[in-house]
Amino acid sequence: MPAIAISAWISERTVVSDECRATSVIATLRRRWDLGPSLTGRDAGARELSGILALETPRDPADWPEPGTRPVPPRDRSGPALDALQGLSKAAFFAALALASQRGISTPRLDSDASVTLGTAIAILDDVVSDMFVRLRPRLG
Repeated sequence: MPAIAISAWISERTVVSDECRATSVIATLRRRWDLGPSLTGRDAGARELSGILALETPRDPADWPEPGTRPVPPRDRSGPALDALQGLSKAAFFAALALASQRGISTPRLDSDASVTLGTAIAILDDVVSDMFVRLRPRLG
């Protein structure tokens, strides 16, 4: 599982490609503060993160990078015109429409047996999602 560790206790620009697991955090905390034996075999065998959190003192906050956000790129709203949805993708599509409808968002009335192409589903969900998550709406220029 890829992860990003951000800490003043990590040297600047450190990249670690060793295998770590979600239980590495548990193993590190358990060993660092002598919290007793392993909870499971998974955290018993997990690599500790103490080698990554290696600084004796934390880095000075004045040296920390300034966090920022990147702009969201414009979305291609044309959507592919592929085959009809089937199985799980079709069930998820109709579940999303039902959720939107429960939240009072206007949705098209489609029979669950209707054939819906991927392009149509994307266009419909694009409208529905932009009503649920207004920051995803296209900006009119």
